[in-house]
Order: sequence, then C-alpha cells, then structure tokens
Amino acid sequence: RVLFRSIGALNASPAGLSEAQLQARFLSGYVDGTSQVDKRIDEQLREGNIEFRNGRFRLTAKGQLVAKINIVLAELLSIDPRYVRGTE
Repeated sequence: RVLFRSIGALNASPAGLSEAQLQARFLSGYVDGTSQVDKRIDEQLREGNIEFRNGRFRLTAKGQLVAKINIVLAELLSIDPRYVRGTE
C-alpha cells in the first residue's frame, strides 16, 4: 500500500516531490485519510494484544509476549529495531 501510494503521489506530481512532501502526502492521505491507526487499534483489541482501561491503551500479557517475539524476529531478520521497540 505504501509503495502504491508513493508511486501515485509521484505520478500526480510531474514536477516531482521532495521527501518532506512525500511524507506529508503519506501521513495525510494514508495514515489520517484512511483511519489506519484506528484500524490497527481495533485489530489489536480483537486479537487480545492490547486493552483499553482508564483512558489508556496497554499491552496485555499476550501482547507482551508478541512484543518479545517481534524483537527476536527483528534481530534475526535484520529489521530496523525502531519498528518493534517503539522508539523513534
């Protein structure tokens, strides 16, 4: 989806886009425009990985296990650890 969105944005901009413009289009058109965060939250609530209590989302015991597995897999597959550790 990200690839298609990026290609589409560049196709609609014959003069090209800067990196900042591509990021802005992605955030406004994909993340905000299609409620991706809401969809992921609903998905994780259904899966039982997170819970919502007292106005905050938290990992469940299952979610904590999934997070640990993700960290190990990221290390094995050389995936940028920021994607699984939640750090910028």
